[in-house]
Amino acid sequence: MIGSGLVLWIAMLGEAALKKEALGFGDVKFVGAIGAFCGWHGAVFSVFGGAVAGTLWILAAMVKTKAKSGKRKAETGEPAKPPLGFGMQVPFGPMLAFAGAAYFLFLHGPVDAWFARFSDLF
Repeated sequence: MIGSGLVLWIAMLGEAALKKEALGFGDVKFVGAIGAFCGWHGAVFSVFGGAVAGTLWILAAMVKTKAKSGKRKAETGEPAKPPLGFGMQVPFGPMLAFAGAAYFLFLHGPVDAWFARFSDLF
């Protein structure tokens, strides 16, 4: 419930700010499933870890695109692709899946310890 609620609020605020759909409700349901399987720590981590993974993926894709832009499209015979940039729609589900799997397989100990230290502050 915590993870789905967090993503729902992000989706609603993003839609209000951008005047178009920012996140689909499939993402809300998917984070709910991650939360049901990994707990609320895993759900919250998957949201923010997915955002970090998505940012790194987009940056790597932009660097790769810039490196390939030196080649002429006529020489390679590839069809023109839309440029990467702001406003481009990128699926968030694979990033959520990557972050949820990383939490479940490797990072549950450090993330849970971080949440425990954070809750000790209050």
